Amino acid sequence: GGGRVANKAATPVVKRTTSLLSYVRDQKYALRDAVALVRVGDFYESYGVDAILLAEHCGLNPMAGKARAGCPWRNVQATLDGLTGAGYRVAVYEEWNGAEEDMPGGGAGVGGGKGGSKLKARYLAQVVSSANPTYMHGLVLNDDGGGVADDSPARSDDASASSPGRSYVGVIETRAGHTLVEVSAEERTAVVSERLTAEAVSCRLVAYPPADPLFYVPPGSDEVTAAGALKRRRSDRLPFLPWRQPPSSSSPLAAARGYSRGVDFGTMMGRKVRVRTLPPALVVGPRPGLTDVERAKQTVVEAFLRLEDDRSASSRLSSEE
Repeated sequence: GGGRVANKAATPVVKRTTSLLSYVRDQKYALRDAVALVRVGDFYESYGVDAILLAEHCGLNPMAGKARAGCPWRNVQATLDGLTGAGYRVAVYEEWNGAEEDMPGGGAGVGGGKGGSKLKARYLAQVVSSANPTYMHGLVLNDDGGGVADDSPARSDDASASSPGRSYVGVIETRAGHTLVEVSAEERTAVVSERLTAEAVSCRLVAYPPADPLFYVPPGSDEVTAAGALKRRRSDRLPFLPWRQPPSSSSPLAAARGYSRGVDFGTMMGRKVRVRTLPPALVVGPRPGLTDVERAKQTVVEAFLRLEDDRSASSRLSSEE
């Protein structure tokens, strides 16, 4: 998921008097499954377990030997790429120097630091994820139309400056093979491939790693019965998952990449993703005039939209408690 830009529902309002760490704890409570990255002057910082993730996946060192890590503002996109590439969602909070009533999110600023000092107002700017990895803050024209804002993240002409958005993927298992549905949140497209073997799906997942989670639709009971495999356990299914493929140098993908020895598909993919099995009630059923391709597309797109709605509702609920 991810890629949300702050709005009034998404940015929780916190107490007027608090410390920076208290503010960060409040935001972590509202978005529990996201790493919190907070703008502090010329740096973006994380604390606690989030700081450990920055050190592990972004190569950053702890600050002053504490559970605190950060990066200069110009390197924020590279830091985000390290986290989203590992499958994490990141909530980025920006400082606000204008009037509080004009702040995005309706005013989530705080004040009253130590000794009565005023803590800068901050707001949730965006939730970045593997599906939407580009941080959009600052990538707009100034009021005078003279280019991007001065504090926008540094960009490079190199295509590797920012990771491409990963697609949400759904795999539908049928008697005729596997149907693969790839939904791009950035491009607003959905591509369907039918009648694929398990190895073909695995090769696709390795070549184009999906966003987390991967949706799986098991075969219907009638299809399983016809195939004579009604009693198969779930662990015996999902043969298309790359980390369940046996190391092999004879696979098409291994040969294409020049591997002469046995290759571990899971290692090639770089990371595992969670698999979310869709219950039959959420699978679009057959209707007159609705092709199997359209059914597959609707099933996965609706699952993706439901996931985004659930995350937004969870954030709103936490902010109201």
